[in-house]
Amino acid sequence: NWVPVNSGIATAQIWSLAVSGTNIFAGTYGGVFLSTDYGASWTSKSSGITNMSIRSVMVNGSNIYAGSYGGGVFISTDNGDSWNSASSGLTSQNINTLNSMGSTIFAGTINASAFMSTNNGANWTSCNSGLSATNIFCFGVNSPNIFAGTLSGVFFSSNNGTSWTNVTTGLTSVNVRAIKFLGNNMFAGTYGGGVNKSTDNGSTWSASNIGLNNCYVYALTSSGSTIYSGTWSNGVYISTNNGGSWYNAISGMTNTNVNSFAVVGSNVFAGTIGGVFMTTNNGANWTAKNSGLSNLYVSALTVNNGNMYAGTNASVFKSTNNGTSWTTSGSGITSQSVWSLASSGNHIFAGTSNAGVFVSTDDGVSWNLSSNGLTSLVIRALGFNGSNLYLGTGGAGVYLSTDYGANWTTVNDGIITSQNVCAFASNGNYEFVSTYGGIYLTSNNGTNWVNINSNLVNPMGYSLTINGDNIYLGCGPGVWTRPLSQVGIKNISNDVPLDYALLQNFPNPFNPVTKIKYQIRNTNFVTIKVYDITGKYISTLINDKQFPGTYELTFDGTSLPSGTYMYKLTVSDLSKSGGEFTLTKKMILLK
Repeated sequence: NWVPVNSGIATAQIWSLAVSGTNIFAGTYGGVFLSTDYGASWTSKSSGITNMSIRSVMVNGSNIYAGSYGGGVFISTDNGDSWNSASSGLTSQNINTLNSMGSTIFAGTINASAFMSTNNGANWTSCNSGLSATNIFCFGVNSPNIFAGTLSGVFFSSNNGTSWTNVTTGLTSVNVRAIKFLGNNMFAGTYGGGVNKSTDNGSTWSASNIGLNNCYVYALTSSGSTIYSGTWSNGVYISTNNGGSWYNAISGMTNTNVNSFAVVGSNVFAGTIGGVFMTTNNGANWTAKNSGLSNLYVSALTVNNGNMYAGTNASVFKSTNNGTSWTTSGSGITSQSVWSLASSGNHIFAGTSNAGVFVSTDDGVSWNLSSNGLTSLVIRALGFNGSNLYLGTGGAGVYLSTDYGANWTTVNDGIITSQNVCAFASNGNYEFVSTYGGIYLTSNNGTNWVNINSNLVNPMGYSLTINGDNIYLGCGPGVWTRPLSQVGIKNISNDVPLDYALLQNFPNPFNPVTKIKYQIRNTNFVTIKVYDITGKYISTLINDKQFPGTYELTFDGTSLPSGTYMYKLTVSDLSKSGGEFTLTKKMILLK
């Protein structure tokens, strides 16, 4: 609940607030106001201010600064009782924002970019090298780094404003109005693009949305080199250049709310809330394939032994002729709403909205309940990886069955179970899961999961697919892509080393990608973390249980500035004194 606390303030237009002890200062269109009683009452504190449009108020030590629109900067050394001009050197008197890092004060202006003062505002000097934006809306400080939010995105300086680098990759809007830090996470509030989050751990996602028009992507698949994106309300989009750009492909589609895809040879099927559609020419045209479908709300599709199955709001339907005709095939399923399907060998699984999971071993003729061990009967996703079957729920996380659904065990270490699970994708022994809270990876059959959301603007993941060397995540909105090399760790040899080892990265120096090899003597929990030269945490490259052998991983420094970094191997080995083995090496990123 909120209560108005405006007694004494002559205007309702409040631009900024600053706190000094128990004093609160408000910058308004009518000057500066002070409250000493937690906002219960306010007193005007504008004596000496010649321009009352105060956009920014800042406290630095015993000094208070007010940035005005049209009058430059003012300073008070007596808690706001009196103010003096502090604008010498400013070429613009229109001040949007003020901030400080230690004894250095930064002023962001309209049309003249950024200025800095090292003598309490007595003099200002321009600090715009590399800062191509002239309108500065905000500063964010995470010492020794300072960030500027502008009309051209975010700029970063690690040398007190002497030079700046644009760090805008992934922002949904480059009109950045606010920046704040929480630990190692930076949040940017934008005009038109919501809140964006960035971490500085090096492994980044790239938006892959050109042509997608901010669509919510509920389904992804690929056929050859063509990637299909199923959206809500806008039908199918196709990319033939690894997600670099997309074009709408809905000719013949009478419903454009796409929930699922299936691929049979060169044919692609789309399940919508208006039935099933098929294309035989890479999306150039679609044909309805709904004969016999008594319910057209198709949530899931799968193919098994030449037959296609559709999960609908009226149970399961089966087609033996490439969708030309459908027959009911849900005998034994006690829920009408089938949300997910998966198949392997002669096993077909159907996940329902409220009755758990069912299995058929006779081509869909009959189904049996297969929910032993499940604590949630809301089954949103199913996915096979070899003989492992992963199951995603609504509110209870992920389950794993290694005996074709006879028994289920929870595998949620590292996953926030309250986040709805939407999709699975596999690549070798790696399993990916997308949830309402982002995407996770396991390389040990779900024993633990690692969050790989870095730089995702909106981590709400609805769909996943793997094509070539990349993984694609369908979000709300848009598609994001990431090289599998960034999230995979290559097992070079299973030979048992004599001892643990951390090898020098190669190449070194590198720009921007390098490889790191290491050796594990015993089966133990392994972490490799990267730090900058000051010891500040950058990223975690591996945080997993691993078996004896030699491994190689990839580190990508695309989003990092040039410099020396340290990577540290830690193995929790109880056979050693202290229970832990560590090794650290340096690497040089040279751009």
